[in-house]
Amino acid sequence: VITQAEWGAVRPAISPDGTLIVYGTRHEAQTGLRVRDLESGADRWLVWPIQRDEQESGATRDLLPGYAFTPDGKELIVSFGGKIQRVDVQTGRTREIPFEADVKLGIGPDLEAPYRVDQTPVRARLVQTPHFAPDGKRVVFSVLTKLYTLDLPGGTAKRLTDSNDWEFQPAWSPDGQWIAYVTWTTDGGHIWKLRADGRGRPQRLTSTPAFYTISCSHRTTARS
Repeated sequence: VITQAEWGAVRPAISPDGTLIVYGTRHEAQTGLRVRDLESGADRWLVWPIQRDEQESGATRDLLPGYAFTPDGKELIVSFGGKIQRVDVQTGRTREIPFEADVKLGIGPDLEAPYRVDQTPVRARLVQTPHFAPDGKRVVFSVLTKLYTLDLPGGTAKRLTDSNDWEFQPAWSPDGQWIAYVTWTTDGGHIWKLRADGRGRPQRLTSTPAFYTISCSHRTTARS
């Protein structure tokens, strides 16, 4: 073992005179290249960051794109940022190597295919977190990100709110007069309550957007 990098060491390349080794490793979740003097043990960053390595995948095409020293060992030829670069081994300065290529690339057939979208009402086949009222005569649940109530037995589902937010995890108050639930939007979620008969406007109970959940025991937790 000759390296002690916290995030490992991958894709080593040895200089032509055998005194230096360049390898890939990570720092602050980004991949870069370090150079190590095999005689003195001095180890330093050469260039950081470059591009993400493939340590989490199957690495069927290696962990990083290939790179190599120039014959005199003074520069490293490497690709990152969509360009081919020359990296000075002593200073870490990079210079882009410009190039042009004439490419003829065949375009496959158009795979777009029109299909009909049924405009009739959608029948939901899966409900989420159904909760029965304390008297057992009604049930509230989330379906297709909205809240519905249903009279038992054999009632018709009725939308509880007219909000555009995504609504989940409804829970009854012990007296059956209120329903609490959580919402989610791209700006975060909140906890709300609404009269069980649907009258009035929902009341927001939280002031800080977060990821809230209501457990089956009606205890509420929040994760920012």
